[in-house]
Amino acid sequence: MESQTRWAAQNWLVLANNKNEAEVSATELVPSIAPLWAPSWQERPAHHHDSYGVIELFVNLVLYAPTSFRGAHGALEVFAPSSPLGDVPMPSANCGTYWLLRMGLYELTRPLEIADDWIWLVDHTVQIGAIRCLLIVGIRLSVWQQLERPLIHQDLSVVALEPAELSTAEQVRVEYEKGAQRTGTPRAILSDGARNLQRATDDFRSQHPKTSPLSDIKHNEERLWFQKCDRPDLQPQVERRVREYNRANTTANTTNTN
Repeated sequence: MESQTRWAAQNWLVLANNKNEAEVSATELVPSIAPLWAPSWQERPAHHHDSYGVIELFVNLVLYAPTSFRGAHGALEVFAPSSPLGDVPMPSANCGTYWLLRMGLYELTRPLEIADDWIWLVDHTVQIGAIRCLLIVGIRLSVWQQLERPLIHQDLSVVALEPAELSTAEQVRVEYEKGAQRTGTPRAILSDGARNLQRATDDFRSQHPKTSPLSDIKHNEERLWFQKCDRPDLQPQVERRVREYNRANTTANTTNTN
């Protein structure tokens, strides 16, 4: 990965400064948001004003910098005069939003490889107003076994994302069946053990017995602790502490990611 990043940074500096590769010194090779392939600054997608290179730079700023849509627009405005882009108008924040929405639509609808070793990770998103989403992401077991590191979200493919005000076990099971049409019957389904998810998994397994139910370590430990706790009067306090810990842990992870 280091060599790829170095190549990307070198390629960006060559394009930006019209230098030969031999003229780019090691001190100039800084972390780069440039894509890992040479972007085309002249070719444009059909019915688009901006080139492939501009689109990819904008998207990378939002996804990997990370910055806001307005921030990405502002960064490109600053970058443009000293880059191959020249002094031309940069895409607006709204334009970048549409590009990301199109990428999201593609991720939700693109064909996935049909195989019998998919592992699904299933959960509900945080509720926003009256709506929350059922999210199913997955990775093939054969792919996971080849990784020499923990999973990151880029390793996963979106199998389903379904918003709903209520999410019953039957609704979840229906989404499982739809997901199986995209990936094939999964080898395993991992969830946090919520009742509707667990019931849906059990109902799904009655028709697909080769699918194994899995649960995550954190929730397993919580359940074991509650089972061993001989002070029922303390359970509400413990549950509150667990929620506070999970909230703090989520905030810390989000801060580290940003």
